[in-house]
Amino acid sequence: MQSRYFLFADEIFRLDEATDPLANPRFPLTREAYDRITVEELVALLTETFANEPELPLTRPGFVIAVGHMLNEKGGVNAVRPSGESWPGAVKWAFVPEASLAMLSRLREMGALTPQVVEEAVWSRVA
Repeated sequence: MQSRYFLFADEIFRLDEATDPLANPRFPLTREAYDRITVEELVALLTETFANEPELPLTRPGFVIAVGHMLNEKGGVNAVRPSGESWPGAVKWAFVPEASLAMLSRLREMGALTPQVVEEAVWSRVA
């Protein structure tokens, strides 16, 4: 599997075969339960967890990556952002071209990825 990326709350995560939860024999859902979960439910799980744990991308990146894999597989979603002045609030989600996310990943590696860069590159373009 080619590496993919997932953008959550202005943090970029790499999705690859090693982090795919469906390939993990300890994945807690049966295939039937996984098949029933919707994109909306996965987004809600991610954003509600984030509301309770604002440092989620830093403290539990494995959780974010696992949900990112599922969102990508189920709905092609590779970017999620809680938005609005206060939380809980609105949530945006989208498919962003992989080349754009790869560029954001390179900017992060160089220490140049900021919330403003993410806003201009991704969210200002999402309706």
